[in-house]
Amino acid sequence: MILELDAGNSRVKWRLLAGDGKIARSGHSVGASLQSIGMPEGCDRPTRVRVVSVRGPEFEVKLCEQSMLIWGVLPEFATSGPASSGVLNGYELPASLGADRWMAMLAAYSDCRAACCIVDAGTAITLDVVAETGRHEGGYIVPGMSLQMRMLEESTSIRLSAVPRWSDVSLGASTNSAVQNGILTMVVDWINCESAGRGELYLTGGDAGFLSKLLAVRKVKHKLDLDLVLNGLVHALP
Repeated sequence: MILELDAGNSRVKWRLLAGDGKIARSGHSVGASLQSIGMPEGCDRPTRVRVVSVRGPEFEVKLCEQSMLIWGVLPEFATSGPASSGVLNGYELPASLGADRWMAMLAAYSDCRAACCIVDAGTAITLDVVAETGRHEGGYIVPGMSLQMRMLEESTSIRLSAVPRWSDVSLGASTNSAVQNGILTMVVDWINCESAGRGELYLTGGDAGFLSKLLAVRKVKHKLDLDLVLNGLVHALP
């Protein structure tokens, strides 16, 4: 068994891969410990632990300690490099590119072997463009949809009460709906605009499902793959 972890800003996604590479178990947790991720009892001990993390060195140290204590396995951490699996890193300092973005690019390009645009919609929304040759042409990082709501509340007199639905792009008839629908409309139209003419569009991240539905309404062809970041681990850490 191989345990794979995607430690994002808001939650940790995990999955167990069987010997044939198929997913045996999967889940997610808002906790940061191996005990909190919710792996079912009786699962086979993993022989490898592959990790992509944006949580920094303190998290990595704790994860190593826990994994060694529980299984005697030292986790392997994916990092961004100059090139991998046909993709050429476009950053001036390749190691400074977020490892989660790099994993998503490796997975997307390995899937299509063509020009592609990758959107990861989570706490932050990232958009990266990979040319047909595999060269990463750069990307954008903007606040995620929930973060935009919090920023409005913190910086203005606006107070929001409703849990966001992220399903409606009509003109708002209340402050809540005006903010939620406006943010959603802005993000969907931005993705539509920036991905146009840039090849296959891939969506991943916690808010990708909401965006996928509205992009489909706009007849924007795309692939929704919530495991895209995890899928990159096999290319970075074969």
